[in-house]
Amino acid sequence: MAEGFLKDPSWEELLDIYRRSFEANPRNYADYRRKATGYENTPLMDMGQGSQTWNYLRQALPENVGSMQWFQDQARNIQSANNSPKWRRTLATNAMDAVSNVPLGGYTADERLKYQQARADDLNVRTKTVDFTQVLDPNSLGADSSKAKWVPIGDSARARAAQAAGVVSADIATDGARNIWWFLNAPQAVASMAALSALHHGQKGSEDVVRAKGIPQENVQVPTMKRRGYRLAATLPSVIAMSAAVGNIGRKSGYKQVVPSAEDPRQTADPWQEALSRYFLGRTGRLLPYKEFSKERPDVSPDEYRRYKAYSFDQKTDLNPLDGDFNILGALRGTTQGIHGPEVNFMGKSIPIGTGVLPVAAGVIGARMGTKKAMKRLVDKGGGFDQLNKQKELIKTAEERYKAKNFKTEADKVAADDWIAKQQMIADELDSRNQREILKQALLYSGTGVTGAALVGEGVEQVRRAG
Repeated sequence: MAEGFLKDPSWEELLDIYRRSFEANPRNYADYRRKATGYENTPLMDMGQGSQTWNYLRQALPENVGSMQWFQDQARNIQSANNSPKWRRTLATNAMDAVSNVPLGGYTADERLKYQQARADDLNVRTKTVDFTQVLDPNSLGADSSKAKWVPIGDSARARAAQAAGVVSADIATDGARNIWWFLNAPQAVASMAALSALHHGQKGSEDVVRAKGIPQENVQVPTMKRRGYRLAATLPSVIAMSAAVGNIGRKSGYKQVVPSAEDPRQTADPWQEALSRYFLGRTGRLLPYKEFSKERPDVSPDEYRRYKAYSFDQKTDLNPLDGDFNILGALRGTTQGIHGPEVNFMGKSIPIGTGVLPVAAGVIGARMGTKKAMKRLVDKGGGFDQLNKQKELIKTAEERYKAKNFKTEADKVAADDWIAKQQMIADELDSRNQREILKQALLYSGTGVTGAALVGEGVEQVRRAG
């Protein structure tokens, strides 16, 4: 290591830090975990691995308020303040406990440990990912790459700046963070991601049940529902609920069609173009002029109509929700006095709380409940996992015998190959059946949740309008 490295790094060393950070990619870690353990990351984690900047920030940020050293010091000071009245210490302790779990975006302790373990175990992961706490000493590189050394970055501002600059440059070059934003700027994509996360955690939560039943954990891959088509199909109730909420499924009362007729803007000039505009482009019709709007929505006064239009086009940031509304850069805003009741507005799409947010939330919760229900059925004696595990053991035993056997003729070898292939097909079908069971239960519970919440929300909205 060069004398004074990191404390006073040379330009060549800084350039090496920058280059290695630029060339790194957090997906190398995700691929390692998937190959090494067969475990699939959460949908949010997988999406986040596409952005070097996001991965880097998550390493730098605390997990939550309670994990900050300052917060921990304050908590200890409160407990040791014997000269303070007991009621005051109790009140302060309760307040500290209430905010300690507020998330700050950083990796959890378990995630940090797994990340460090992967870098320690695999040289490829270590050299092709970025660690916020250390950098590779370029002077340790030689003919034997296994002898490469990593040194703590410490408080070297220049080394930290070079590392961060490489990460940000790579993110810009690959559109990492922007790809995430482009994906999530559609409300339906947010609903889909929430439902996918619910499905994942619903399956992950079955591990305790698996252990209680005595089934080897390695025989139950989590998530069990591995087929992407099944997972996305299970999100449909939540996605449909969001599409209905933002007006992509049919015209809302008081709004124009997306492709309005010249004679009557409430009718479409082209049904095919209307359908394509709503489904593929995510477009919705605009508000009718008040004279026409009031024919369908007589419950809205002219003053309420004007205030709502002003709110809809307002781009001024307002971070105080206590006055009845808020606005963040015009991209996310909300009001308690919308023409559809309380609502949030995301990227220009109005989402009523009662008839939009709550049905979507019910769909997400239902997807998780249905997944856990299906996993319990599959784990129970005689369920899908029991049969699949027996089939896997049969194939494993057959393959071991196959390797140790000397076949007398080529025909015998072909017959053995065909038999093992047939058994694998049976195992694949059992696996597919398990995945279909999860899909069925997820759709049942999610669809029931969406329908129930939508009916209740619509009923409340009709009462609000009548009042």
